[in-house]
Amino acid sequence: QWIDGLVDEAYATRMEDSFRDAGIMHLMAVSGGHFTLIAMLVRRMCARLLLPRCATACCIALGYGLLASMMAPGDSVSRALIMGWLAAAAMMVGRRPQALSALCCTAIGILLLRPSMATSYGFALSCAAVLGIVTLAGPMTTALAAIMPKPVAAALAMIAAQLATLPIQVLMEPQIPLLSCVANLLVTPVVSYSTLLGLAALACAWINVDMAFVFARLASAGTRVMEVVARSLADAPCSVLPW
Repeated sequence: QWIDGLVDEAYATRMEDSFRDAGIMHLMAVSGGHFTLIAMLVRRMCARLLLPRCATACCIALGYGLLASMMAPGDSVSRALIMGWLAAAAMMVGRRPQALSALCCTAIGILLLRPSMATSYGFALSCAAVLGIVTLAGPMTTALAAIMPKPVAAALAMIAAQLATLPIQVLMEPQIPLLSCVANLLVTPVVSYSTLLGLAALACAWINVDMAFVFARLASAGTRVMEVVARSLADAPCSVLPW
């Protein structure tokens, strides 16, 4: 049961500011990464059961819907859900999903149905982050892998989302995070770990609260790393450049 006042508002606001100054604000939003993890888990389960492609696509679409229904409503959730459904539809008809086409169709469709989303920072940030990852992450990983180990290159390439969203972030807060490369490199190893355990806690909370608490506790070990990185780098004298 939710207890009013359980979250310290002052602490939450300070943590949000720290994540923004450190350049890892994208970790606080529900992103396509959450939906991708669900799709991977469902696809592997369906492969073990030898289900046909159409059944697998339907299961993935259902998994997307269930995840979105359990999340707090938000513009980024809507964008990720619609993109996920388009990818599932492509799988159903036997076509290879194309992230850039799905993003464009999603943005056009949402703006036609809800023109007010054109003024939504959340929707703009979500679309820009996906655009940066789709168009820049691959080439950046390839270029960086020539001078460093591939896992490190892949982690640093996630700065592509930060680069694409930077103009919008400057509109929201007139400053540029200078240590975002370092921050993303430090937190990348624990992001998937915390996300998977957090989803596990969410999935079993309706059955056994104590088991969900165990998963949440384990996930908090990763989010603790994110907290320490965000606060340490945000407090550095050269963390942001006023714009």
